Amino acid sequence: MRPKAIMLSVIIPTINRTAELTKTLQSIILQTKLPEEVVIVDQSEVRSARNVAMTFKELINIVYIYSARKSSSGARNIGIQNSKGSVVCMLDDDVVLDRNYFEKALAFFENYPDALGVQGIIENFEHGYLNKVGGNRIYLILYNLFAAVFLLNRAGMVNRFLPSARIVYCKHAEAVSSCQWLSGCSIYRRKVFGDLKFRFDENMIRYCYGEDKLFSYEVYKKFPKSLYVDPSIRYEHYPCLEGRLPSSDLIKSRILYNYYIWHKVVNRTTMNKLLFYWSSIGDLMLYLAKGWDWFNTAARVYFDIWFKKKNDVFVKYKDMFNFSEGP
Repeated sequence: MRPKAIMLSVIIPTINRTAELTKTLQSIILQTKLPEEVVIVDQSEVRSARNVAMTFKELINIVYIYSARKSSSGARNIGIQNSKGSVVCMLDDDVVLDRNYFEKALAFFENYPDALGVQGIIENFEHGYLNKVGGNRIYLILYNLFAAVFLLNRAGMVNRFLPSARIVYCKHAEAVSSCQWLSGCSIYRRKVFGDLKFRFDENMIRYCYGEDKLFSYEVYKKFPKSLYVDPSIRYEHYPCLEGRLPSSDLIKSRILYNYYIWHKVVNRTTMNKLLFYWSSIGDLMLYLAKGWDWFNTAARVYFDIWFKKKNDVFVKYKDMFNFSEGP
């Protein structure tokens, strides 16, 4: 008996990024293996992705869904609920895929039947990372050393989750390797959302900074050695600020969502609490280097985190969350 063919669904949450979404879809229709469906969940104020979706509808099966509620996590869940594939590919709306991205992803699942999820490698990762420090390679080296000391987000050889709820991101791998979390551009078996009933956390709203690592790390905790990085699956990422939050709200969301994730998945031992505070000090130092306004906003949030009870913090910043039953 021939094995049942794998059906591939692609889910793309998008908000106010028509130019970037167009490039992403262009890279999809050029794939050596086309997906059976592309589910676009549009959260733009004027449904701006609809026209883009209609442009590609004759070239590929597109399911267009509009959601007025702005939440990357919510959009991913909506896409999952309205997709049919036995393999579900999550994509950001500002990526360009290598032509064999889907072919390599499906080959991975055939070769690793016990795997639940996989992500590829960002080909232009170092270039994008370099831009964040003004294009100076020395600054990039110094940042990675600083981040390693203060347990902040940094590049490394494997995706790891740190006790500060920050992460090490795999910038390069020479072979398939198991990892502890997956990025927003990752591919999962349907059973992760079906039989295993994992969902993206909808307490996080709008930009939902870190929802990918929260979701995937919870999968990892329950099923160690089920998540992988495959270097043959490759794409380019062109982060676009359009559609994201104003800078002050972005600072708040990054700090508060990291705090929320830390409370959800990190064992709050005395040592891990100290490491979280230590990491917070390092984060504040980086904000100070960016400018007084950045530091002032970050310091106010961290002051609340350090000196208020958890529930009081979440109540004060309730506009950043969507708690249905309290924090």
